[in-house]
Amino acid sequence: MVPAQDLAVWLKADSGITADGAGKVSAWADSGPLANNAIQPTATYQPTRVVGGMNGQDTIRFNGSNLLRVRETSSIRPSGAVTLIAVSKPGIVTGNTMNVAGRGLSRAHWLYGSWVAPYYTYCLTYAGNNNQAYNYVTTNPGGTARAVIGTQGQDLRPRVMEAVFDGTNMSIKADGVQEASATFAASTLNYDDTLERELCIGGNSSLGYGHFLTGDISEVLMYRRALTTTEREQIGLYLAEKYGLPTPGVTWPASYDAETQGLIAQYKWSKDQADAYVAFRGTNPAVPVKDLSVWLKADAGVTMDGTNKVSKWADQGFLKNDAVQTTAANQPLLVSNALNGKSVIRFNGTSSVLGLPDSSSLRPPSAMTILAVSRSNMPNGGGHIISRSLQRLDYLGRWTAPWHTYNMAYLTGNFPRPYITAGGTGREVYGSTGINQRWNTQVMTYDGTALSYFKNGTQESTLAATGTLTYDDANRRDVLIGVNYGTSYAGWLNGDISEILIYSRALTLSERQQAEVYLADKYTIYHPQATWPASSGYSSEVQAKIAEFGWNKAEADTYAAYQAAPPTTVPAADDLAVWLKADAGVASTSGNVTGWTDSATGLYTAVPAGAGQPTLVPNAINGKPAIQFPGDRRVEILNQPELNPTTLTVVAVGKFDAPGVDQAPFVAKANDARNAGWAVVQTAANSLGAWVVGPAQKSGTYQFSRTWGTVSATYTTSGGQSLATFINNISTGSPVTITGTLGPVTEPLRIGGDGTRNLRGAIAEILVFRRALTTQERADLDSYLTEKYGLYRPTATWITTSGYDAAMQARIHAGKWNKDTAAAYLSWIATAPPIPTEGIRLWLRSDAGLTLAGTAPNQTVTTWADQTFHGNTATQPTAANQPVYVPAASGIFNNKPLLRFNGTAARFLEAIDQHSLHPENLTIIAVTAPVVTTPLATAPGRILSKPYTPGAPWNAPYVNYQLSATPIGQPQLALSTLYSYQQTTATLTAAPPAPGAAQLLVATYDGVTQTLYHNGGITSTSPSLGPIAYAPSTAPAPIPSNLAIGTRSPTSLAEHFNGDLAELLIYDHALSPSELADVSSYLATKYAITLIAPPAISPASGDYPSAVTATISCPGAVIRYTLDGSEPTAASPTYTAPLTISQSRVLRARSFLPNTPPSPVVSATYYINDPNHEQLYGSINTDTRVGTGRVTPQQPLVEIDFDPNTAFAPSDPEDPPQIIILRPPNAVEVP
Repeated sequence: MVPAQDLAVWLKADSGITADGAGKVSAWADSGPLANNAIQPTATYQPTRVVGGMNGQDTIRFNGSNLLRVRETSSIRPSGAVTLIAVSKPGIVTGNTMNVAGRGLSRAHWLYGSWVAPYYTYCLTYAGNNNQAYNYVTTNPGGTARAVIGTQGQDLRPRVMEAVFDGTNMSIKADGVQEASATFAASTLNYDDTLERELCIGGNSSLGYGHFLTGDISEVLMYRRALTTTEREQIGLYLAEKYGLPTPGVTWPASYDAETQGLIAQYKWSKDQADAYVAFRGTNPAVPVKDLSVWLKADAGVTMDGTNKVSKWADQGFLKNDAVQTTAANQPLLVSNALNGKSVIRFNGTSSVLGLPDSSSLRPPSAMTILAVSRSNMPNGGGHIISRSLQRLDYLGRWTAPWHTYNMAYLTGNFPRPYITAGGTGREVYGSTGINQRWNTQVMTYDGTALSYFKNGTQESTLAATGTLTYDDANRRDVLIGVNYGTSYAGWLNGDISEILIYSRALTLSERQQAEVYLADKYTIYHPQATWPASSGYSSEVQAKIAEFGWNKAEADTYAAYQAAPPTTVPAADDLAVWLKADAGVASTSGNVTGWTDSATGLYTAVPAGAGQPTLVPNAINGKPAIQFPGDRRVEILNQPELNPTTLTVVAVGKFDAPGVDQAPFVAKANDARNAGWAVVQTAANSLGAWVVGPAQKSGTYQFSRTWGTVSATYTTSGGQSLATFINNISTGSPVTITGTLGPVTEPLRIGGDGTRNLRGAIAEILVFRRALTTQERADLDSYLTEKYGLYRPTATWITTSGYDAAMQARIHAGKWNKDTAAAYLSWIATAPPIPTEGIRLWLRSDAGLTLAGTAPNQTVTTWADQTFHGNTATQPTAANQPVYVPAASGIFNNKPLLRFNGTAARFLEAIDQHSLHPENLTIIAVTAPVVTTPLATAPGRILSKPYTPGAPWNAPYVNYQLSATPIGQPQLALSTLYSYQQTTATLTAAPPAPGAAQLLVATYDGVTQTLYHNGGITSTSPSLGPIAYAPSTAPAPIPSNLAIGTRSPTSLAEHFNGDLAELLIYDHALSPSELADVSSYLATKYAITLIAPPAISPASGDYPSAVTATISCPGAVIRYTLDGSEPTAASPTYTAPLTISQSRVLRARSFLPNTPPSPVVSATYYINDPNHEQLYGSINTDTRVGTGRVTPQQPLVEIDFDPNTAFAPSDPEDPPQIIILRPPNAVEVP
């Protein structure tokens, strides 16, 4: 059976065992002639006998802290040669040395006393990172360590290992195959320690226990010489037959069929493995059996703790390549009923990983197939499903290509990517589309000529590749599930896996389809040959959708339910691809949006991509929530076939908060180069843009202010390819003809940005249809959105059904207010503001609404909040451009706070352009104190400026409207109008004020005349005509530009204001005298500004039968008057006493104060017993704005007068009679 000569030790697990009732082994009797028994009296170090543990034979199991000892005798101290033979199986794969049998040395470190090399006189161990067989001896002279290590890992299966040293040569064999040898100078074995050293089995007892084995030993033979080749073959065959091991020449494989014999020879199976294969094949599994290396199913073989953490995922094939994870922090979770009632293994994207210990069955030499049922739970992917990495390093020690022997991963965009290294060259292919959190059956095959990838039964890519698979790294490389390991862990999978199969060859077409269909029907995943769509009771339409879009059963069920009860609030429900509503389907944490689920079919969830999450804002519009995008965040639905229609309609309810990067998407399905796909976007000028295919072909654009509204675009191929866009369902211009076709793109459906161009605004609802809606369908949809969100439409029913009176309804129509704006107006009015409220557009006060930066006394203003309901707040985020805050300036503004602009450092504030800052007529009021001691060259300093264009070039007509101070502090008004499609600009310059004095400046424009007041007095007037212009006559829309305070334009900084500012107001009309008096009185009192009031004349104009005595009063002022109808000047007579008027005359008067412009002129016309005078009385609308309803009291409208003293006639009394069209205040004169 075995050679007897020089046999020193023969331990057999089926003989000579002394064990207790628990199988704990205290003695293992030597079956040879020398009775070198192995013993272990200490219970904690005793291994365990396992009956029938190896091919039906007993084995001794060591747990990593057990060992047996053979007492040292001369028989185990051979002098010049030794042979060790063992049948052993490792239980773990480790980089540590695990001793099978060896006689140790006890060399100690000179300082620390720890065990140091050389370690053994002779030993047979496992070593290296892959349990390679290891032959180690220490020889004389000098105690030199000699070693050879096997080239192949021993896997986790039994082998016959042989270690031989003959004094010159040493070798290591496994299963009869020599793996390594070495030749040295002739020497003897070294025993130079003085202590007695034992022959240890399963560990080492030298200088403390160590080198423990985790694994099994069934037989050990030790000879005091080097056996001959024949002798070793004799023992090898004996052991191989006994334990069913694949040593060359064994006869046990002959009992199997030809296929199994071929596999035994190919894979060097043990008899246990061959039996397992035959038994497994006999169960008729649903997948191909031949060359199956791994079969992991989440519904079988999972070991977990009470919290569902998975420590082991047992291989359901016959090779038992179990995936394990002993560290709790790295264990994935078992999730039940996650996929068609089946369990899945969930990996968390940061620490979850399972490992398949490296073995020969996981090292297919020249071909392979991997199948996986999985999904990524992250929109941008970047996670490894399964990976067997290489470890190529560059000269700096960095991991470098080729990266993997084989690998299947999700890359950015969830694009699947199989990878192999064949012939030393890395090869990779990609799926044609990203996979958006959707379950798929993925297959990669390599057949020695090509690497191919299949998704759900369809080949998506292939690449020529040749050569054997590369495993050239010397270190063990486990196969990892859920991550990759190069020099560190990377590419953690955030996703789920239900099943994995690995074959060591490329499956045939029929075999691959067999496995795919099994997986498809088990998990109800789409496959062209799957039976579940036809057997699930779906309508033909649903089955067609399954085939068209590759839906899984859960998706098909959702669509079928949606189809059975489509929403009634929107049209064309069958063609609705995506419906995102902020009031449904939003998942958030602390207000940060983590997911936004489609409300149509529920098939998709938009999730954050890039850095950060948008914010869910409750009650953002008409009590409904919205998703806020601050300009650096977005959400995405990754590409799916049904998200690539050939025609479409896109509708979004949203608003712009500020100008964004040009082409920032509301919603887009486009490639990054923007030459394919489609997008509805925000432009840099806060306009709507849309484009389809490429290059970027845009529709006409139209300003979309910060007010909530709808933007939409339709693309149709009916009657030619064209793109149309709409704001609030109003066309922005003629449709644009498109060349090219709208084909699929692989990028995600992106909402709120694309990474480089991001929306600054909010979105409440988005609908994407797979066709162009009809005009009526768009109108129906717009009606639903209008009423839901309280958007302004002339026909909106909420305007008439919300309890508003006629005047309020008129305001809503005039201002085109949404319902929220109307509510804000009513709330604001309820606070009883101390100023006229009708038509107000902006109110900035230095004593309210300021946000300050820095510390006193060097604080600056970052925000100046509008005190009206419009929210036209002015801001300045850049510290260097912020005006200075002065809490109380001595001597001016009645010691109230003020904002100081220095005229040179570009200090300014900016209010975002919106509809409320586009009045057709206006009043601007400013409480200011320009600095005139340091004039600014010849350019005016802009107190307030609404530039005509947002930036350079700074060309005529320059501004929509502006209020400035000239270099010597004179107030100046400028505005642009559009009349007969011509642009005009008027600039008014008043008389100089007192240097440094606080001023109340009022500029009005009533559509006919510009008027400038200074401290209550008119300084200048100038004719103009038509409403204020915000766009050229040829432009389809206003040119958006922000309101600047303190400079001429936020993007063309110049002509900075040099002075102080305390209050600013803008109205949408020229204030009436009473309104102007009210606001002037409020501001003058608040800021201690002296106003010059017009004088009062008594009695009033009228017909009198006899002379009248007229009195004129204005306390504190000098009054000058005329009686000839001319305007009083500083040279006119001074009023000192009542005037007696005995014949028809026009009395005109005005007030004068030093250093102050004169007051407005007042007049009274007296008809003294005058037969030549007649008047027609009536009422007139003094304001042409729609819906204002401002009507004067009864007053004369037409006067026929033959008296040259009262009819404003020329001085020649012979002129004919005059017909005078009287102009009540704010009325329009008809020539």
